[in-house]
Formats: sequence, C-alpha cells, structure tokens
Amino acid sequence: MTLFIDGLEDLPITEQEDGTFAYEDLRALSNRGLFEDYSVQELLTIEWNEAYALGTRGVDKIAIAVQLHPDTVAINSFLARLIGRGIWQGKSAIPGFPSLHASWRWNTRVKDHVLRLEFNPSDFSRDSGVELCPVFMMPYICEVVLKRVVQFADPNAKYRFQVDEETGEKHNFFPKGWTKNVLIQALDLAQDFLVSDERFMMEDMKYLKPKYKRGLANFLGGKLVETITHPAGEDTVILKIYDKWKERLANPKPGSPEIRRGHTRFEVHLPSEVLKAKGLTNLAELTQPISNTVLEDYWEESTWGTPLVSKVQLLRSMKERGLTDEESCLVFTYLYMKERNLELPFMDRKIRRIRKLIKSLGMKFSEGLDQSNYTYGYLDIKTGQLITTIPNAISFSL
Repeated sequence: MTLFIDGLEDLPITEQEDGTFAYEDLRALSNRGLFEDYSVQELLTIEWNEAYALGTRGVDKIAIAVQLHPDTVAINSFLARLIGRGIWQGKSAIPGFPSLHASWRWNTRVKDHVLRLEFNPSDFSRDSGVELCPVFMMPYICEVVLKRVVQFADPNAKYRFQVDEETGEKHNFFPKGWTKNVLIQALDLAQDFLVSDERFMMEDMKYLKPKYKRGLANFLGGKLVETITHPAGEDTVILKIYDKWKERLANPKPGSPEIRRGHTRFEVHLPSEVLKAKGLTNLAELTQPISNTVLEDYWEESTWGTPLVSKVQLLRSMKERGLTDEESCLVFTYLYMKERNLELPFMDRKIRRIRKLIKSLGMKFSEGLDQSNYTYGYLDIKTGQLITTIPNAISFSL
C-alpha cells in the first residue's frame, strides 16, 4: 500500500510480513510547509485494490492529551483563540478543519495541566475513501491535528516534547519518539461488518446481553432494533453494535464513502483506567496487533457472535421440511406466544397437534423462536462478514 500527499514523496509507511504496518519518522515532511496550507480535502489519497475493505477495522474516536511548554505559550490567549475567551473547554473554532473538542485540565499522571483533544480520526481518512480510520494512520493524523491546533491558536507555542529540557533548544519539527509523549485518555475501537444476506437484522440480536453486564439497552428505529448496548458508567468499557447504514441515512456526510445496506458497526469504548490496564497509555503503544486483540477479546465478551435465527428463515425451513402454510403459521404462533408467556388462543386438541409438529421438526419448546437447530449464520470478527450456515435463496448486492 502507498499513501500520497499532494506534491510530496510517498509516506514512509510499509506493510510487514505479518500484515501490520510500520510507521517511520515523518520529521522530513514536518518541515516542508505541509501544515501551512493544509486542507482536509487534499490531505491524502490511498492507493489500494480494496479501499472499502481497508476501512473495516480501526479507530472511531480518540481523546489525546499533551503538555504545552509554559515558556512558549500564554495559555489564556491560546485557549481564547482555540475555543473562545474565558472558557476552558469547548469545540474548536478552526475553520475548514474537522471537529475537535478541546479542554485544558489537570492530569494526575504527568502532574501538570494538559491540552486534551477529542476527535474522530475517520474525519481525516473518509475523504480518501476509507470509512473507518486504520490504526497505522493514527500517528500521522495526530501529528496533523497537533500542528494545526498550534498553528491556529499560537504559532509560537511548542509542545514539551519539542523543547530539549537540558539545553532549552526549541524544535519546529516533532522529534523521534514524540508519540510516547501523547497520552491516550479515551479510545473507541471499531469493527465494521459488511453483510450481504437479507436475512440479517439487528432485531435478531436484541436479547444477546454482553457477559458480565447487568443490563441490556435496545434502541429502536421505528419498530425495529437498530442499536444494542448496555448501561455503563464513565469509567466502564462500553460495547455497542448498530446499523451503520441506518445511522448514515439519518446523518449524511457529503463526499464520504458510500455506506451500503447491511453495514453494521461494533464499537468498544475504552476509558482511561481500562486503557492503562491494557497497556495503551500513549500513542506509541497503539499498534494494530494490540488493537486487534482488544477488539477480538471484547467481541467474545459481547456474545454478538452468537449464531442467529431469522424468523423468515424459520418459516421457510418449516415449509421446506414439509409443513403446510397453515401448520407453519400454527407452530410459529405457538412458539411466539410461549416465548412471551401469553395465553394460547387454541383448543387443547389443536395444541396437542402443534406440539407433535414441533417435536417432529426437532425443535425445543424452551427456545421459543430462537431455535438453535435453525440458525442461518453468525457475525465473524476475523473476516468482518456474516458466515452463513444455511444457504440463502435471496441476497442483495453490496
């Protein structure tokens, strides 16, 4: 893969044998005026045979914290220019730049005030045809953000890592190893599933509760479930899965890659204390192998990879097993009513007949409509696809 910036040489990012990416120092680029005439639309383009698939795992949101060197900045005027006079947190006012939330706060780890910046890295990669920002691009994007913030708020300001504490020498470039000085305060990792099977619906997952979570929260779009998550506090990992296609229809982003029907997103929100436990305290520690492990571990905890039962597939399967339309509807109604502890609208004789049909199909009364023998597929975190276990006669194209 090759990354290009208008008028500059190829970025020194190379794919390794294990499928990960190596990010080399960008100091040479940092001194060449890239950030003087920066525009989001011309940031970069990606040459990749499957650019859409590239953006199926990555960072959905990040909050970073950096120290400003006190001898180089007047913080009140810096913040007034960045977010507004007399306030300590708010949305940045940088024109033509992706949305940033900035704040000035005390950090117990470094025992100093830090500039905290929260943003969506995909706002930088989306123009290049990548919907979800890959992890390997994070150092570059963070460098763009940090340099643009200083350029806008106070071009003379320097981050602590740009000043040699022994000699006092100030650098315009970002020195080697600067990513170790960028703290990660919060991180949202995400995996996209591109599903082409029309049987798949978020509705089929509405009872799947993540392990170790006390509750479950389903959010409806109309009458059907479109988002599944769970109650959580500020210091708790939050797992969420939702219909990205529906979300984008409600919140269009002009010029972004097309989001197609079946596009489903799994997100893991990691607060500061959890990041510390996972060994993800600074930008240098955010690597593809670590993020993969985190995503896959929490996917296992979510239980959203459980084999799914489609109500349409269940009816179709009953007919394929020889039941008439009437018999299939009777069995379906019986299981539906029992699953919800509702009174059955049948005479005893008909109930006995229905129960015999259910047994003949190898169904379990206790499973209601979620019959384990009639699952059609499951979401696979490794491939970002729905792995089908029962072939589908109807499908739509991605």
